[in-house]
Amino acid sequence: MAPYNTPGVYVEEIPKLPPSVAPVATAIPAFVGYTQQARAIVDDDLVLKPKRIESLVEFEQYFGGPQPETDITVTIDETTVATPGRPAGIRATAQIDGTARSNHILHYAMQLFYANGGKSAYVVSVGTYLTLGDDLDRATLEAGIDELVKFDEPTLIVVPEAQ
Repeated sequence: MAPYNTPGVYVEEIPKLPPSVAPVATAIPAFVGYTQQARAIVDDDLVLKPKRIESLVEFEQYFGGPQPETDITVTIDETTVATPGRPAGIRATAQIDGTARSNHILHYAMQLFYANGGKSAYVVSVGTYLTLGDDLDRATLEAGIDELVKFDEPTLIVVPEAQ
């Protein structure tokens, strides 16, 4: 209690609650998938080793960029459509051959994570990109998940390529 030197009414607040706790991250995701590279010092030294990252720039430094889409062809069929009460227009339909498309979407998942305000995350690379059109290996992705057991911090496991 502070000393009061003059007469009067004083209000002294006595906190009933404990001091507030500093905010901490409540969920730290771990992303598992194929990457362009997995390199901290030498090639493949980060394969199946969880790495904590803080930004997309850091992700690209260690794991590279997206797999280049080289065999996509877009077919556009244009049809003139007349609608009653509206002027005639052109309807375009585009189709992409799904077999020629990359199945590796971990980089895009990381882009979306950081674009939406993500902070800390773990990344487990299970290897470098497969050839376009090749099927992903379930056992390889599960091996990446198994490596996360050794870490307590990740609270959410994300495997974008499992779809």
